[in-house]
Amino acid sequence: MKAISIVTAAFCLLLTGCEATRYTTFAPFDARLEPIPGGGAQYLVLVNRGEIDIHNFSGSVYIWLYRDPNVTRLDTRAGSIYGHELKAGESLRFHYPTLKGEASILVPVSKVELVGHCDEGYFRQAWVITESGQLRNILTKPGAKSE
Repeated sequence: MKAISIVTAAFCLLLTGCEATRYTTFAPFDARLEPIPGGGAQYLVLVNRGEIDIHNFSGSVYIWLYRDPNVTRLDTRAGSIYGHELKAGESLRFHYPTLKGEASILVPVSKVELVGHCDEGYFRQAWVITESGQLRNILTKPGAKSE
């Protein structure tokens, strides 16, 4: 019984250990919100901001949405990103796992967080919305590099 507990604990640490709560100096993405032509909705776009290609990447994206400024509770939407290669400067459009096509965001976004890994390393990044409606990186350690 004790061996099963140890194996279970080791397995949980293996799955979550590197992506838990640490912010990383490896920060390969920039995020932006692009308006949908002719509508009030937006798309979330992630861009490989580095000078190197990213290989075999996967991660989870969390989007905090404002519903009402008088209510403090925020709704969170989660999705994932994955791919074999993303060249330097190329962009990746966000999709919810259950939808085909791009995921349109119909309410104002307050924060975006990305947690994942690729062959080049583990990453955890976050952005908040500015007064001008742009996403600003907040949780990457100072001096973070994309390489």
